[in-house]
Amino acid sequence: MTRLDPPQIPQSNHSLLFATSKGDIIPVEIIRYILSILELQGHYKALCKVQQLSSTLYHLAAPYLHRNIHLSPLCFVRLFRQFIQVNPADGRFVISSHYQSSEYTEPIPTIGINQGKSLIKLSDVMRSRYLLTLVRHITIISKEDLFLDTIYSSTHVRSFLQGLSLLPNVESICFRGTYRRPIRIDFRGEFITLVCQQPKDICIKWLHDDYNVQEIIDSLNKDRLESVTIHGANKGFLPPAGRWSVRMSLALPENQLRDRVLKVCAYTIIKASESLRDGKCGGGG
Repeated sequence: MTRLDPPQIPQSNHSLLFATSKGDIIPVEIIRYILSILELQGHYKALCKVQQLSSTLYHLAAPYLHRNIHLSPLCFVRLFRQFIQVNPADGRFVISSHYQSSEYTEPIPTIGINQGKSLIKLSDVMRSRYLLTLVRHITIISKEDLFLDTIYSSTHVRSFLQGLSLLPNVESICFRGTYRRPIRIDFRGEFITLVCQQPKDICIKWLHDDYNVQEIIDSLNKDRLESVTIHGANKGFLPPAGRWSVRMSLALPENQLRDRVLKVCAYTIIKASESLRDGKCGGGG
């Protein structure tokens, strides 16, 4: 589900130059190419360190750090802490105490290196809003150590979150579990399905039996939905119908898969031996 196409980021002004200590000029394109390599190889810690070197590199590295998000519980807390917190006592979302501030609703200013506002000079709320517009792909991975399993019930919280348009450019959402650790739809999944505007692709891998794929699809805005991919579906499962394409694989325990492979191999060997025997008989006759 993760895509490796080059990120679409604003081109910098030609007057922007990088130079070594010896005065050698480094083209901005080379810096971007290095950042893209770090992203594709998953060196996000290195990207974070590069981003902290200067205000210019902070701006340049931001798209590479936020385009593909693996939403662990800790990442969730850090990414959305300016808007919402989770009460560990009952698992409910709690709105920021400053939610009535105009920073949550006013337009995000133009961000640029040589023109527009500097990213690091924005307020925490406005900077978080801008960085969330850079997110294109979200992956939610199954975790055993989740400390919450419930979600909001307040319509006030729901309307507040939906009005923020926090993730307007997300193209794909992936719920990724495994056969041994199927994924549960915890507060991360419910939050993302609520605030993502119009995803194009949904991928669900090994969903826990307590949850329903159709409920996930129903909770999304489906105006731009193009494809649904489901791995590890039960035999009796019917894929959600709509104006999108559906790809699906059935759940098969490892022992059943091994037995089936052995049967196919044995059948192939038997057929091959029969063909050889028939060929010899024909030649001898």
